[in-house]
Amino acid sequence: MTRSRILRGAALLAALLFGGPFAADATVISGASSAFDATVVLQIPDLAVDVDEGPVTSLSGSAPPPYSLSDSETTGFSQNGVLFDAELTATFSTAISSDVDGAAGTRTTDAEGGISDVTITFTAFSTELLRVEISQIIGSASVTGDFGSLSASGSVAPIEVTVTVAGWSPWVYSLTPTPNQELLDNGVVRIVGNEQIVTCSGPVGGTDTCQIELNALHVYIDGPVLGHYTLGEAIVGHAFATMTAVPEPGTLALLGFGLALAAAARRRGTSGR
Repeated sequence: MTRSRILRGAALLAALLFGGPFAADATVISGASSAFDATVVLQIPDLAVDVDEGPVTSLSGSAPPPYSLSDSETTGFSQNGVLFDAELTATFSTAISSDVDGAAGTRTTDAEGGISDVTITFTAFSTELLRVEISQIIGSASVTGDFGSLSASGSVAPIEVTVTVAGWSPWVYSLTPTPNQELLDNGVVRIVGNEQIVTCSGPVGGTDTCQIELNALHVYIDGPVLGHYTLGEAIVGHAFATMTAVPEPGTLALLGFGLALAAAARRRGTSGR
C-alpha cells in the first residue's frame, strides 16, 4: 500500500470518528426531573424533639414521553401562645418538564421548587411585634443539549427579606446567591445558598449523561443550640434534572464502517510487504 493511500484511509477514518454527525444523528434517550418546596428535619434528643416535616408540594417525572407538571398550594399556620401569637402564610410550589421524545435533536429537562410570598408575624395583646416577609426562595435546575454536548445549569431567584420590628425602621436584606455560596458557618449552623451538585460525563462507551441537584437554601445544624445538642437540616427549593444521550444506530454503523476500512487497509498493507 502506498503512503498516499494510507493517508487517505486515515483521513477517512478521522472524518468518520471526529467529524461524524454525532450531534445531528444523536438521540436523547431519557430525561428525568423532580422538585419539592421545603423540608425540615430536626432532632434534640434530651428534649425528645424529633421533627420530620414537608414537603407540601413535590413532583417527579421521567421521559419519554414528554411531560409538563406543576403544583402550587397556599397555606397558613397559626399558634396561640401564652405570651404571643404566631402566624405563617406562604405559597409552596413545584414544576417539572421535559421534551425528551426519543427523536434526534437537542432536548431539555428541568425542575423548579420553592416557596414565595412568605409572611411570619408575632403578636402580643393585639399588637404586632415582629413581621418577617420573604419574597421568594426558589431554585431551578436544567439539563440541555444533545449527544456530546449535554450541559447542566442552575439558578436561584433573588431573595428579598424584610423584617419589621415594632418601633424600629424596617430592615431589608437582598441576595442573589452565587453557586455554593456559604452564607453562614459558626461551627454549629451552616447555611449554603444556591447549593449545586453537578455530575456530567462525556461520551463514554457510547453514552453521554449529565445531571444537576440544586438546593436554593440548605441549612445544616450540628452542635449545641441554647445548651441542647441539636442535629438537623432544612432545605428550601429543591430541584433535580438529568438526561442521557446516545448516538443513533446510523452513527454507530458509520463508526463501524470506518473501523472496518482501517482494518482492511492494514491487512492489505501487511500482505503487500
